[in-house]
Amino acid sequence: MEYTKEQIKVLVDNKIIPASATPSQISYFFEVCKRKRLDPFLKQMHMIERKSKEGDKWVTSYTIQASLDGMRAIAQRNAKIKSYKRWTEYKKGYDGKEQIYGCCEINTEDRGLYSDSVPFNEYVQKTRDGSIAHFWKQLPETMIKKVAEESVLRMLAPEDLSGVYGDEEMQQADSEVKLLEEPEVKSDLKIVEHNYTEEAQRCQNLKELKAWYTALNDKEKSDYKGLYTHVADEIKKLVSLTKRIDESDGITLLSDEEDLRKQVTEVDCNKELKEKTLRYLSDKLTEYERKAS
Repeated sequence: MEYTKEQIKVLVDNKIIPASATPSQISYFFEVCKRKRLDPFLKQMHMIERKSKEGDKWVTSYTIQASLDGMRAIAQRNAKIKSYKRWTEYKKGYDGKEQIYGCCEINTEDRGLYSDSVPFNEYVQKTRDGSIAHFWKQLPETMIKKVAEESVLRMLAPEDLSGVYGDEEMQQADSEVKLLEEPEVKSDLKIVEHNYTEEAQRCQNLKELKAWYTALNDKEKSDYKGLYTHVADEIKKLVSLTKRIDESDGITLLSDEEDLRKQVTEVDCNKELKEKTLRYLSDKLTEYERKAS
């Protein structure tokens, strides 16, 4: 499939492809997406820019990573999955100390049972000063379960996932590189602040939004409580509009189409959610028109 400049710009703007990537690297990325049958517009695959130290120089390289949804899609094409289970448990590690383990078990009809358990201490991502990174601190069980799942999915589809890394797998590698090799930042450089509005509006549902707000410190919670409430209300509006679309009959939907599209467009929340709602509206209209004919 050929991608237009406009489509590539959308991927760059949504941080699926780094702005610094060359045309040849972008072409390679699209070729991998094609061979793995994953859609970058659905965030199943993305390219990450990395810097590594070679002697006295820092060299830029790129890795192609599959999201958890992308890895699941590959696994489902490779086996008939009968049951899927993720959980955490506490048990002793090699040092004799009890710690949390992420566990995953996937049972297939045609290829048997695949399972793995991974220790939190070996995969937890840390910042340069050694403290636990944002989401690993706030959602430790969720993060380590994702690592375990990625491990099992790789067992299930080793050939299709060859050369493609999972996000959590690479996060751990990034943590080690940053702790050991990141160059010192000059004191005259400005610190880039969080774009809290962008972070909040990136949340896809109320659960993600609540997790984002919970992870803020007390001062940030006080400063951005209004933002949290506003985005939550906007997501609720979109949920209500989706319900209205779902419950409307064909005649009502045709009559209200223009108004519904206008209302969805005006909702101030995640762009992808709005696009998904508009696609759902179009699909429902197509379905009703097909039945009428």
